[in-house]
Amino acid sequence: MNVLSIHDKINQLPPELLTEIEDYVDFILFKYAKQGNDKSGFEETQYLSSIPKMKDSIVEGMNTPIEECDKELD
Repeated sequence: MNVLSIHDKINQLPPELLTEIEDYVDFILFKYAKQGNDKSGFEETQYLSSIPKMKDSIVEGMNTPIEECDKELD
């Protein structure tokens, strides 16, 4: 019987997928860890800033005129 450990399976994943999974896990852990923490706003900003292109996306959204925004969420 050929048995692979979870570490072997993880090592077979593409690096881009590992990075994406790590980002999701970090986000979930961050959300649960920050409950009741008065520094959560700063930590959230720090977390969002660590995601590639997130800062640029937020700034772009802030600079978008309200007339160009959708009236309903997808």
